[in-house]
Amino acid sequence: MHPGQYTVLNSHLPSVAQRAAEDLLYHTKVLDSLGLGTEHKIVLHMGGTYGNKRLSASRFISRFKDLDLRIRRRLVLENDDTMFHIGDVLETACKAGIPVVYDNLHNAINPADTKRADKNWIRDCAATWQKEDGPPKIHYSQQHRGKRPGAHSDSIRIDAFLEFCEQIAGMNPDIMLEVKDKNISAVKCINCVSGRNVRAL
Repeated sequence: MHPGQYTVLNSHLPSVAQRAAEDLLYHTKVLDSLGLGTEHKIVLHMGGTYGNKRLSASRFISRFKDLDLRIRRRLVLENDDTMFHIGDVLETACKAGIPVVYDNLHNAINPADTKRADKNWIRDCAATWQKEDGPPKIHYSQQHRGKRPGAHSDSIRIDAFLEFCEQIAGMNPDIMLEVKDKNISAVKCINCVSGRNVRAL
């Protein structure tokens, strides 16, 4: 599950935060009703900075701790392309005990450290996942040529995808593709990584 941009748990407005908590509970109940274990996750961004990134991160942690336990067991954090980079997210997640999903395109646009490779961040994020969380997950996408920074490509360019897979060989995370043609790119990538010890979902 990946609630939309209006689910803002760290909002400076309590009413917005309350509605975010209700939305997260709704998503949790859907997963629970399907009989799915805690390895089935709800991906969330940290929200807004509201002029003070540290205070906003602290507010996220406080609100997270007040959530229903069923939500907390499913929630994972993802870096975004404008405000909270992967370093911010890892720092916050480690304090709160939340697994982290690494997004390669968001990091390319909003990097924490341009000298660090994807594989280094993916290794750090994998360390936040416990056994009950299932295999670590990452988001992989490619920039759409001709659209705003962060817009996903229509289809995965396979050469670039295979280069990425070579970089993370042996790490074996679940790769979740974010791409316009969805299943078509998924099948294409699965076929191309067959026998390479990499999973593409």
